[in-house]
Amino acid sequence: IRNLGGLHKAMPGLSIAFALCGAALAGLPLLSGFLSKEAILGSAFAGPTPVAGWLGLAAAALTPLYITRLWKHSFLGARHPELHPGGPALPRMMPIIVLALGVLSLVFWFSLDPLHAHRSWLITLLHGHPKEGPGWLLWVSMALSVLGVAAVLFRKRPGRAKVETSPGILARLSYQALFLDLFYQKTVVPFSVQVGKATNWLDSRAWDGLVHLLSKGQVVGAQLVQFADRYLVDGLVNGVAKLAKRVGHWLSTPRSGQIQTYLIRALAVTVLVLAILILW
Repeated sequence: IRNLGGLHKAMPGLSIAFALCGAALAGLPLLSGFLSKEAILGSAFAGPTPVAGWLGLAAAALTPLYITRLWKHSFLGARHPELHPGGPALPRMMPIIVLALGVLSLVFWFSLDPLHAHRSWLITLLHGHPKEGPGWLLWVSMALSVLGVAAVLFRKRPGRAKVETSPGILARLSYQALFLDLFYQKTVVPFSVQVGKATNWLDSRAWDGLVHLLSKGQVVGAQLVQFADRYLVDGLVNGVAKLAKRVGHWLSTPRSGQIQTYLIRALAVTVLVLAILILW
């Protein structure tokens, strides 16, 4: 806020619209913010305990102070051309939008009675009939709002002589953001770098080596299975087939026509096969 100032001369329309919206937010009479403030405070004081009402009244008393201070420093304060050499740059629609909001802040859009919230058609439509607070609440609320605005507008700040002093330890800590950046650069950044290097080594050496080892094991296992299939299983099947072929050829070679010879040879072959199976 202290770096702003002089905006009233550059943008008088925006200044007036902002003042109107700020006055409504501060709860000044004849504006919509006054009705909403009275509805809230009246319901709070009409409740089972007045604590909420007193807290709300205190907050309502502080609102005119900071709203008026914001408008005074931004629009009526001294301009700083060294900070804004080209003047303020705002969108063209900004003053129009703020002015429209300021016009809508007038109380007559929402109620024909500017002082009593329970007679507002909008509040009645949204929340029913609000509760009325004590009779003194209306006048105290208006007095606090008006006095808060006047206290900021007409307050004169005495001139202060600039004294060159060396900054204290708290000032140095605040300038350096409690040295959080230095702490981050000296601790968190090196630790993160080392963690990244360790992760890279683990990924490139350990995990990749394990994956390569498993892949080589799978290749060796596949080769062993292929060898067993080719030389053991296929060899056994081919050997049995050749043996059966030779036995058949041996049985069919002597064609003497004598049934006894065939039976004797068949019996001999059967005994031989049984002996092989038993001895195996």
